Amino acid sequence: MKVLKKIRVILYSVYFNFRYLPFKQALVLPIFIYKIDFFGGGKIVIDSLKIKRGMVKLGFRRAATFPNTGLSLLNKGKIIFKGQCVIGNDCSISVDQGASVVFGDDFKVNAGLRLESHSSIVFGNHVLIGWEVTFIDTKPEYCTNTLDQNGIEIGHNNWLSTRCLVLGAVKTPDNCVFGAYSIIKPSDCSILQPYCLFGNEPLRLLRKNVMRNYTCDLVIDYSINY
Repeated sequence: MKVLKKIRVILYSVYFNFRYLPFKQALVLPIFIYKIDFFGGGKIVIDSLKIKRGMVKLGFRRAATFPNTGLSLLNKGKIIFKGQCVIGNDCSISVDQGASVVFGDDFKVNAGLRLESHSSIVFGNHVLIGWEVTFIDTKPEYCTNTLDQNGIEIGHNNWLSTRCLVLGAVKTPDNCVFGAYSIIKPSDCSILQPYCLFGNEPLRLLRKNVMRNYTCDLVIDYSINY
């Protein structure tokens, strides 16, 4: 079974890379595919100075507690990868015509992502997304008159924990942490500041002088003093 899995990954990845990327990039096979349903005819772009094999991994199982359904990708607009990216199992991404999604370098989500863009969603570098987090860049009661003003911008080195909900016209500073079940609305942006932990509904400041150390994401021995 492991051999068949590897063959499937190779075949899907070769097809996906040569279907969406320029020939020279596709030869490197920068995108690895495990399970993915992709449709919509939109553009896939890798905008990075260093193109490496397998720098983008889509649909691989990363959380055993979620269905091993991979990634559902409806792309009628443009998706841009600025570097390494990992999107795990049971995830769904929908990008409408004329909309765009930008994944900064070192973007990680284990499982359950729900992302819907009708305008633009931009993630900074070193962003970590917890289970079942939802991004929707338009919502009637919060929409402004033009789609362009409803975009979401997530700052560098942000960490959004389990089941956060981010609505349109939200912009977060760099170095923010959001606790589980947080709802982040445009009206909350005035209280956001770097190096802070936010949570609850309505959103409020929980603690200052806090940041995610992204270099320790895979640390096994947490007794080590960083």
